[in-house]
Amino acid sequence: MRDLLRDPGVIRKQRSEAYWKGIAPLFRYVLQSGFGLFVGAVVIGIAFWYSDWLKTVPADYPAHWAGTVLLAPLLWWSPIRTYLREPDMLFLLPMESSLGGYFQRSRLNAWLGQTVLLLIALGVFWLLYSRTSLGAEGHAFWLYAIVIAAGKWASVLGAWYENRLRETVHRRLFAFLRLLVCAGVMYVLLRFELERSGLFSLLVWGTLLLGYRLVPAYAMANWTRLFDLERQHARRMQLFLSQFVELSEPLQTARPRLGAARLADRIPFSKQYTFLYLYAKTVLRSDVTGIVLRLAAIEWLVVLLYDQWLVKAAAFVIFAAAAGVQLRTLEKYHRETFWTFIYPLEPQGRVKAARAVASTVWATVVLVMAVPLLSLWL
Repeated sequence: MRDLLRDPGVIRKQRSEAYWKGIAPLFRYVLQSGFGLFVGAVVIGIAFWYSDWLKTVPADYPAHWAGTVLLAPLLWWSPIRTYLREPDMLFLLPMESSLGGYFQRSRLNAWLGQTVLLLIALGVFWLLYSRTSLGAEGHAFWLYAIVIAAGKWASVLGAWYENRLRETVHRRLFAFLRLLVCAGVMYVLLRFELERSGLFSLLVWGTLLLGYRLVPAYAMANWTRLFDLERQHARRMQLFLSQFVELSEPLQTARPRLGAARLADRIPFSKQYTFLYLYAKTVLRSDVTGIVLRLAAIEWLVVLLYDQWLVKAAAFVIFAAAAGVQLRTLEKYHRETFWTFIYPLEPQGRVKAARAVASTVWATVVLVMAVPLLSLWL
């Protein structure tokens, strides 16, 4: 406790190290499964295709639009790991005024890691941008990198302020406004001179950060919100790792989604459909559905943006396979639920129902992903 009072970042460092020591050995199974080779092959294939495509790019190509689509989401995406646990409400909350260094280190670590990813994406995009008339007349890469890295720090601060807001509606509103700011700033930076666009970015970010102070917020941190974010991260990591190594039953959080959940009410209310009803409700209200829908949305975006049929087909296969992998985790849900052992139900019925629901959802998602491919035959 004395170490915490001297340097609040000590306990965060200890928790970060403990987290990675616990999770790092599991990635060995991910690599042994061949997933690493698959990702490497995909990256190499995309790199070869990208290098060939760059040779055909005309000077008037609208690279600023492509850069906005690619870089704005990365500029906006700003998760902040705090490694807080629910017992901290008892032990750390009374010391909240002394935890400024703890939260500052969390923000700084988030900014460093995400800025590296953003600058790598900027470097990949710069190969295209420098071949267009806009890029040829612009400034050096490192000047853009500095401005964008500064914007990323503003985005991380914005994400932190959003997590401090008391009302969910305010949090969502400002997250949307920050997304609009990221898109607008990135467009202006890539479209106009760096001097004017840099000044515009400074004014817009400053206005947004001042706007956070106009709505009710917690003084230091919204502890309940931070606990929820840590649980979400743990749940997503567990969903990913459970594809490659046997883990305990996934952490479950039911989403409201009342309209979608009513679809399961069409299943007959009888003993033989018990597990089918259970897994239909589960898939409609779990994180798996959100992940699969986002995969389908990204697949649509890739297919609609690119004209090459090979890219369209590859995107369809890759994202359809990824959706199938995510839906495989459905079988792990309710594996240790107590009531399934005390009611007179067939144990094998649970696995059969989970696979039936997963197969049905996957087939539906594949059909949705195939819709934009119709342009190949029309």
